[in-house]
Amino acid sequence: MKRYGALALACATLLASGCSAIKEVAQSAMSDEEARSVATEYVTAFNAAAPAYDIGAVKRIETGSLLEGREAEFKVLEKNDYKFTERRVMKEVMVPMMSNYPKWFAAPVRSKVPGESGEYEDLMIFVQEKEGAPWLAASSATVDPEVEEVLGSAVKPETVPEVADANDGGLVMPPAKLPAAHAHAIRYGAKSPQTDRFSGSQDTTDEYKLLMEAHTFFKKSRWAGKTTVSAAPHPSYALRTQSGGALVFYAVDIKGSYKAVSRAADEVSWSNDWGELYPGLVGKTHLRRKVTRVERNEYVAYVPPEGQGKIRVVAARWTPVGVKGT
Repeated sequence: MKRYGALALACATLLASGCSAIKEVAQSAMSDEEARSVATEYVTAFNAAAPAYDIGAVKRIETGSLLEGREAEFKVLEKNDYKFTERRVMKEVMVPMMSNYPKWFAAPVRSKVPGESGEYEDLMIFVQEKEGAPWLAASSATVDPEVEEVLGSAVKPETVPEVADANDGGLVMPPAKLPAAHAHAIRYGAKSPQTDRFSGSQDTTDEYKLLMEAHTFFKKSRWAGKTTVSAAPHPSYALRTQSGGALVFYAVDIKGSYKAVSRAADEVSWSNDWGELYPGLVGKTHLRRKVTRVERNEYVAYVPPEGQGKIRVVAARWTPVGVKGT
């Protein structure tokens, strides 16, 4: 499970044509105090639900991509007796100006690393689908401790963030195209034309190596199949940064389907630093005949203006989403 450290949040300046436009949008914006209150209510509820792996309670405070991963996560972690540490909301929030629904904002939430003295920070998205609807957590990614150095002073927080246009042609890549481009880079590694658009090999070629290691494992076990990587079927969110770039929140799904092709095929298991994964997801430690499993990587990436560098993932979080197998 990817865990990283603290982030000095990158926010955005509001670019508007006149004071009247700013006033009109500002009247519909959520205040920072209100956003912190929403995030605090979420953290309080999560801290109560997580130790009991109470997914019913979590369904009342999470949605979308985050909730899908959380359901599988709780099943695995409960089986492995994982101990959650309490979360707390940081002072900084990023509340973009917007007049239409759904409305959303980003907030950092910190937790202690279980069994250690350090902390890690999740950068989360909270969404309100329509007027009067509850605010729900929709996305979460764990921040890379090197991000402050990578982003630099050009993206220091500003008072009023702005939503970055999904099709902004002034960026090295429009936010709308980022999930599919990242998925292609993960699937094909150095062979993908998208890979060179990312600055960190850990974001692309290293992920590709992990896919190839899994494929080799199945092949040696006398199983055959394939892995596909695609943009997750959930919304992306983008904030303009002071540099003119954008912070983009999105997710990528990895789907592997394999089956035993010989009577002499080995039984297969699946584990990582969470422990054994199959017992919580399919009720057994090993599979003998076939398996289809979906994993999700949630990301926050900095996308610079055209001609000013490459895309850099600054936060990431992995979860299984589901497994079917026998």
